[in-house]
Amino acid sequence: MHTAPTGRRVSIVFLASLALAAAIALTGASAAQPGPGVAPAGPPAPPQPAVESISSIDVLSNRADLVSGGDALVAVGVAASVDPTTVRVSLNGADISSTFGVRQDGSLAGLVTGLSVGENTLMAHGPDGQGRVITITNHPIGGPVFAGPQVTPYYCNPNAGGAGLGAAIDAQCNAPTRVDFLYRNLSNQFVAYDPNSPPSPASIQSATFDGKTVPFIVQRVTGTADRGIYQISVIVDPTR
Repeated sequence: MHTAPTGRRVSIVFLASLALAAAIALTGASAAQPGPGVAPAGPPAPPQPAVESISSIDVLSNRADLVSGGDALVAVGVAASVDPTTVRVSLNGADISSTFGVRQDGSLAGLVTGLSVGENTLMAHGPDGQGRVITITNHPIGGPVFAGPQVTPYYCNPNAGGAGLGAAIDAQCNAPTRVDFLYRNLSNQFVAYDPNSPPSPASIQSATFDGKTVPFIVQRVTGTADRGIYQISVIVDPTR
């Protein structure tokens, strides 16, 4: 028998290996190609971001760093997929969730009281533990807030302009806040309204806002802040 030289045998084996590798590669490439009429697969979809339970915390009554008097009206935005009643709210570590109620848009709102003078931490979180934090800086109701040291001497009179708040209770000229109800009668006069003994509805003028007609009954709040007197009036439903 004739025996091939060693060098030639190695060349034959090497060429056979290359042919086998090429066949495997072509087979794999053919398997990876879609059949006739089949669209090639697109790239994988990117991962969806997690939905945040709490979308926002906002102080409605003032800027969060300019609050005074120890209270602030706060709103908490809640994701549509989260039950608002499962949201917990805390102030400086103490749970105050019962202070908040659910609004028509699914958010929460509440009057936060008991703020300490200085920075306060308000946190809201959903059942998954995800939440948001806001710092509320509370100043003394008598000031100052941002205007620097107050001018002295100062003449204090909480009854100026007929405010009727009585005597000041401290050196900052603070006086007890007063709340009155008034209604507009048929003579276009504002007169006292007693919720416990209301006048006849026929004697109260009406007012129309946003297409809704309501009795012209006003709540007037008079108080002191930063050694001054303020007065705010707004139409209300005294039965609510």
